[in-house]
Amino acid sequence: MKTLLLSTSSLWNCGDDFIRKGLLNLMRIRPDVRMLWWNRAYGSTDTYANDLDLNLRLSDYILLAGTPEWVLKNERIYEHCLAQGKPLSIIGVGLEGCVQNASQRRLLEKVAESGLAEVGLGRDSFAVHFLKDVGFQDVGLMPDPAFFMEPLPARNVNNILCWRNLDLRPYSLAGRVKRLARSMTQPIPPGYQYAPAANTAAYNEAMVAIFEQLPEPKFVTVHDNREIEPAEHLFDADVFYATDHDEMLRVYATCANYVGARIHGAIGALVHGASVNLFYANRKARVIEDSVDILAGHDPKVADGIHVHYLADTGFSPDKVTMAVLDKDALARALDAERQRIRERLLAAGQLRTFMQQDA
Repeated sequence: MKTLLLSTSSLWNCGDDFIRKGLLNLMRIRPDVRMLWWNRAYGSTDTYANDLDLNLRLSDYILLAGTPEWVLKNERIYEHCLAQGKPLSIIGVGLEGCVQNASQRRLLEKVAESGLAEVGLGRDSFAVHFLKDVGFQDVGLMPDPAFFMEPLPARNVNNILCWRNLDLRPYSLAGRVKRLARSMTQPIPPGYQYAPAANTAAYNEAMVAIFEQLPEPKFVTVHDNREIEPAEHLFDADVFYATDHDEMLRVYATCANYVGARIHGAIGALVHGASVNLFYANRKARVIEDSVDILAGHDPKVADGIHVHYLADTGFSPDKVTMAVLDKDALARALDAERQRIRERLLAAGQLRTFMQQDA
């Protein structure tokens, strides 16, 4: 029996679970394939079922997917592939997981030069640019894999604000872009220069004002259990969080209007038909914009229910929240067309295709 190893992050921030659920639903792994996980979630250790040394020995093919990190903590995986000639693919990764230092870049260059990587798909244009810059060949852009989750029965009744505690961010995204820029051989594409981040107090004040304007029924969600108590104090309202990513998805299936700063909360609500207002304190790597551009290429109506706002550009204000109605049929058509496009690309990879069900 062949074994597929998936580097992922689980039972921490549900966004990474949403990425994995969408990727596996997109790929449709054969039932006779054994699947192992390397869970590099915050706080996870390399023991028992998560023993990377054991799992690497068992693996015939390796998938590196999504964020938060697809280089950091995965160096041993790349080194193993190089030493043992194991094939791999990098699917749906983003800016935030790119290299942090010169040694990581050299490692990725060796992987690209080896020819072991069959597919390299980024979820934003910056990641695509980076993969090309280090030498990967079959590189392209795809929507965030979470868009391909199998939706639950939707009941669009709740107005949900998803709050993010900016004080928990482990690093400055602006600093990350500057470090990446220094490592690149080609200039960063236009539109990826970060604006200065808003301070936490201004962001929180805006989120509270927006929440007060939302109609009932409404509540707050968070994606990190360290955010529960600060959110309860800030909003003086019900705050939902679950370690179980299926429970988080169940809640987003009840959403009519989503407002917040978490990409995967937005996608979790969007795939169930909610309108989305995504707010950021500073300019991100166009994850949602690139995804929406791809889907709108199949049906322009998709873009009508999705709005992205940047505090550094226009300021946060309740009147920026537009409760536009998402055309669910247009989204379904666009996702079906894009799912077929990406599956055809993955099935064209000689070894990866042997792990996937071949029928549409």
